Amino acid sequence: MRKIIIYLFLLNYTIMEAQKTNITLSETLSVYQIEKEEKKGFTKWQLYLKKGDRLSLLDEKEVKTDFSTPFDDEATNKMLNREAIMLIPNLIDAYKEKQSIFVFLYKDRSAMLQNYTFNEEKKTFKIKEYPLIAIGGGSVMNFGVYNMGVQKIILDDDVAFAEVAASRQVLEGGGLKFLMIEKGEVRELKFKDNYKTVRFKSPISSFEKEYLSKEIKNQFVKHKLLKEKDRFVYYGYLKDNLAANVRGDGNIYFFYKDENNPLSYQVIKYDISTKEWLINGYQEWRVHSTEDKGW
Repeated sequence: MRKIIIYLFLLNYTIMEAQKTNITLSETLSVYQIEKEEKKGFTKWQLYLKKGDRLSLLDEKEVKTDFSTPFDDEATNKMLNREAIMLIPNLIDAYKEKQSIFVFLYKDRSAMLQNYTFNEEKKTFKIKEYPLIAIGGGSVMNFGVYNMGVQKIILDDDVAFAEVAASRQVLEGGGLKFLMIEKGEVRELKFKDNYKTVRFKSPISSFEKEYLSKEIKNQFVKHKLLKEKDRFVYYGYLKDNLAANVRGDGNIYFFYKDENNPLSYQVIKYDISTKEWLINGYQEWRVHSTEDKGW
């Protein structure tokens, strides 16, 4: 628990620049957000997909942004209007997978994932929303604004992994989630020891793919998880939000397939500060969308 608190504390000072207005998905596609005041005291947020010169509206929301009153002085009204930042959605990251576009954003006081699937026949997008992390309430004056960061890796056309971190500046609410997104289904990986878990400490001296492939295979053989002749394929690694911003801390996730799991990606968690490896140490849980019954 202490490590998560430190993690979120450092997050507040390292990922503000991660929030983006425009994200390129391919040579011809990009998503971007705009904010505009169409009537006094209200801001309309809109999220668009741009293909060449053609625009498609993906999502929009109008929020009240003027909370001033004639009974308060200018300084008080200015403080009240700071609350608007907690109401306006904000694009954080996005990527494309075949006919789907996945968008990470802050919306409705949550870190959220949206999945837009294009319907060729109707020429429209179907949207599914996955609330990931609830960000606590409370005023901006008392708890500060929110911060949200995403680190991701796309391994092929059907599978991506992402770590999402979100919190308030004074740590009221927030948390971390490590996600696997495969063929449109979203699952959370929760790292916890089980009867198959193997832990050991060993430093990593290089992040070159050839070195890591040999090193991980050697460790598997050493700890009797594989035989020397067994199949092993290493695909890449992902640094979490802390490791990506703070030298010498955080976690790195390694992705592989082997003789025991030839069809599905497996994950190793490596703690940079302690140099501890965690193998076979997680469970998968489905992340429900707002469409699911009982959500």
